[in-house]
Amino acid sequence: MGSNKLLLPYRGRSLLCAALDAVAGSRAEPVICVLGRDAEAVRRAMEKESGPRPVVWIVNADAAWGRASSIRAALKALPEACEAALFLPGDVPGVTATEVDALIARFESTHAEIVVAVEDTEAPSHPVLFARSLFSELRALQGDVGGRALIEKRWASVEKVQRKGPSLFDVDTPEDYKKLLEGLP
Repeated sequence: MGSNKLLLPYRGRSLLCAALDAVAGSRAEPVICVLGRDAEAVRRAMEKESGPRPVVWIVNADAAWGRASSIRAALKALPEACEAALFLPGDVPGVTATEVDALIARFESTHAEIVVAVEDTEAPSHPVLFARSLFSELRALQGDVGGRALIEKRWASVEKVQRKGPSLFDVDTPEDYKKLLEGLP
């Protein structure tokens, strides 16, 4: 896409800042942000955009190997006492702190291995929360894949939390970004 897509403007802030606002405004802690390309420039831009925040910044030197390497980097940074990890890609704007808290509350009440936000179609969306019991499987992922295979394998037992807002989508191409902006009120 030319420039770093995480820094593209969205509703008066960047895509990444929108995602960080959702997580940092929730009960999730610690907040870990794994950065790949242009990591230091992105981190500085986030601090300039929204000031210092309680975020653990991790540089994924293996980012070229795909999403699985970022998942491993995030898991490695988690404290031993963490019961679960919630994942929200920085290029999927539109999630709210209330939605993040709803997943955390569902995990706390059910202790499910996976809690996922779902769209009206019941399709898995973002964010997604994985219990510690699945961390070894997440660490074993390879390439440009996330936890979708784990979700699909366990779909019958996955706790689903209905999203209230508009459908989310990943901003991977200039066309995706244009559609995102056209959908803004």
